[in-house]
Amino acid sequence: MRLLFLLLIVSAPLQAGNVVAKAYGVFVNDLANSYMSSYNDRVGIALESKHVNYNGQPVTFQYQLWKLRKPSVCAQLQHNLLEYSKCTRAARALFTETCQHLTNHPSDHWKHLKLKNLYCAASVEFKPVVAEVGRSTVVDDQELQRRQQCSVLRIQAMSSRDVRTIQMRDEVCGGSK
Repeated sequence: MRLLFLLLIVSAPLQAGNVVAKAYGVFVNDLANSYMSSYNDRVGIALESKHVNYNGQPVTFQYQLWKLRKPSVCAQLQHNLLEYSKCTRAARALFTETCQHLTNHPSDHWKHLKLKNLYCAASVEFKPVVAEVGRSTVVDDQELQRRQQCSVLRIQAMSSRDVRTIQMRDEVCGGSK
């Protein structure tokens, strides 16, 4: 029993010192992580994913190093061309509107400048996919023949520059060259 009591008395100061050392280690570690986190945020090392509902259209994109990753814009919709087109057009409008807002409402915060540069570059560099579907018109056989003859005459007129061929092209094609 005396040995156990002696061990407790001797180990108590060591444990107290150990607690202080441990707390100091945790403090230094947290300080280093805070500094690195701040540095990583400023540099933009982490891949950031965004999901924005812009005028009723869901828009997704990623950026890293404060640069838009263009292939990521609306990537989940690439299997559906019409939906993908709607999404990429909305994304372009989102980038442009956000750029204008950040430009018109300046701030001294470091993140404001990074975001402004990100969205303004994206509004210029990102090209949306434009796809639309419309109804085709019914073409009778006579109109189809005229279009084919027009195509042949256009090619002949470009290659020969013969006045007679150019006149025939203009008559058959209706003046469109």
